[in-house]
Amino acid sequence: MAQQKFLDLTGLTSYDKKIKSTIDSKDATTLQQAKSYANGLGANYDPAGTAQTKVNALEKGQVTTNKNDIATLKTGKADKSTTLAGYGIGDAYTKGQTDSAIKSAIANSGHLKRTIVTQLPEASAADEHTIYMIKKSSPDGTNAYDEYMVVNESGTKKLEKVGDSKGDLTNYATKTEVQTAKSQAISTASGDATTKSNNALASAKSYADGLAENYATAAQGAKADTALQKASITSGSANGTISVGGTNVSVKGLGSAAYVHTTAFDAAGVAESKVNALSAGQVTTNKNNIASLRTDVDNLKSTTYVAITTEEIDALFA
Repeated sequence: MAQQKFLDLTGLTSYDKKIKSTIDSKDATTLQQAKSYANGLGANYDPAGTAQTKVNALEKGQVTTNKNDIATLKTGKADKSTTLAGYGIGDAYTKGQTDSAIKSAIANSGHLKRTIVTQLPEASAADEHTIYMIKKSSPDGTNAYDEYMVVNESGTKKLEKVGDSKGDLTNYATKTEVQTAKSQAISTASGDATTKSNNALASAKSYADGLAENYATAAQGAKADTALQKASITSGSANGTISVGGTNVSVKGLGSAAYVHTTAFDAAGVAESKVNALSAGQVTTNKNNIASLRTDVDNLKSTTYVAITTEEIDALFA
């Protein structure tokens, strides 16, 4: 017969005393180790006041030296001034001198201008920066000018015509021409729209006449209205009937099963299939579980339980 050990209250009390005694012993050892470690750290620190002493020495030494050097630099700097000369810079333009130089440069540079003349000057005496304009006759009475400028060809000055003051509008339509073209376009579009409208009306009439063949006459429609309609045939108010114009009409050959929904019946073979599935599934599983439980019960019956002794507990702390 198998034997199993268990811990009762007496054994638990003995174990509790042993574990507390072990913890107290280890705590004392740990505390002594921590104290020794802390005492060893003291060599890594300076006594109180050491840092302040070093700060005072630095202030009286390098800090004072730096202050004296800064004072010396301030003494040698230039005083505030409103001119460059006040800072010892003598080769720079003043604002007035700069403005004057710019104006002089602009005045001395070439500027293109126009001059109306009745006769061109000699090329040698003509100004290179002037456009000479000579009036010419104009059919429409507007002022138009031929424009001439001096050109330098191989070192020789010549007067050449460079254009005229009147723009060329040869390829542009006049206001009258635009208005005429607009009127013609409107007239053409109106005539085209009328033709298309007449053609569309004729096509629609022809199509409508063709559709008349697909519809009943008034007399035919009256007969159809009095005939039995689909809407007049509905389900009857009693099982095995249909309603025709509000009157129940029996349907021959229908048994009571015809009045029950198909969901109330299983298809042939469904019940047998479910029984076989249950037998091969859960029923077999239940049999196996019962056999396993019977084995576990037999094992429990063959096992004895004995409390752990104090000697066995002491052996755990050896």
